[in-house]
Amino acid sequence: MDDIDRACETEARASATECAGCLCQIPDARREAVPGVQLCVACQSAAEHRARQRHHR
Repeated sequence: MDDIDRACETEARASATECAGCLCQIPDARREAVPGVQLCVACQSAAEHRARQRHHR
């Protein structure tokens, strides 16, 4: 593993403070409970629902 791989891995593990979907603040409790979280609960639920819909087609 080189420096770039380590940097990418560290960035992937880092939790966002704002949701990548709706830009609302992600609560600290969620960020602590789900390391690397990028989406709020509502956006994560919607993303999982869309993935299930695509999978069942």
